[in-house]
Amino acid sequence: GTLLNEIYTGWRWPRVVDKIEHRPLDYPKIWRIAQARADRPVKFGTCCSQVMGLFLDIHTEKYQDHRQVIWDMAEAMNTELRALRDAGCQCIQIEEPTLHFWANTYGPDSDEVKFMVEAFNREVDGLDDVELWIHTCWGNPNMQRVIENDSYEASFDLYLNALKGDVWTVEMTDRQFRDIELGREPPHAAGGPPGGRGRSDPACAEVHRRRAAHRVERLRVRASGLQSGHRVLQVNGHCPGLQHRAS
Repeated sequence: GTLLNEIYTGWRWPRVVDKIEHRPLDYPKIWRIAQARADRPVKFGTCCSQVMGLFLDIHTEKYQDHRQVIWDMAEAMNTELRALRDAGCQCIQIEEPTLHFWANTYGPDSDEVKFMVEAFNREVDGLDDVELWIHTCWGNPNMQRVIENDSYEASFDLYLNALKGDVWTVEMTDRQFRDIELGREPPHAAGGPPGGRGRSDPACAEVHRRRAAHRVERLRVRASGLQSGHRVLQVNGHCPGLQHRAS
C-alpha cells in the first residue's frame, strides 16, 4: 500500500489515554546539534499539532472530542517551541495546518476553520521575534490526494492574513502553479513591476509572464530576504527561492 493509506487506514491509531501535557521533545538539543555543524542559520521544522491530533483515537473520559485534544496539544507544542526559541533558533517552520482541507469542506467562515485558526495561533503564541514559516500541501508524498478539491481558493486569505506567520510555503511542482493567481494585493498596496531572480525554467517564465499581465492586482515577487512588516508566499517547485511578497 501507499504511505498515506497505511497511516490513514491503519487498524490502530495512537490512543489518547490521559490528559495531554507537555513533556520535552528535545527540540532545543536537536537544533543545537544541527546548528553546530552548519555555517548558516538552521531552520527547524515540526508538524502542526492540529494535523497530529486528527490521527489520534480518544480512549479517556477526559476528552469528549478532538478539539480539546488539538487545543491541549497546541499548548504543549507552544511550550516546546518557546524552548526552541530560547535555545537560539530564529527560524521555525510549522508543517500542515489543516485550514485548506476544512475551508474546502465546510467553508472558510465555518466554526471548524475558525477553531483551527485559533489553535494554530495558540501554538505559535509568543514567538513574534522568530521568523515563522507555514508549510502546506495536499497529501504528499507522491501527490497522493486525500481530498478531491485541492484548490487553495477558499484558504488563501486565511493563510496570508489570519495565521501568525511570516512565510507561507506551498508545494507547486506537480500543481503547475495552479491557484497562484489567487494571491492578490489590496489596491492600495499594489504597484511596481515583478522582480526576482528565479532559475531560467519555463514554469518560472510563465509565472513572470502571467504576473506582468496582471501586475496591479498580483503579489509582488522578490527573491531577497524578509523585510520587516511583510508577509511572504514562497512557491516550492520549479522556482527555488521565488517569493511572492504581500503587504
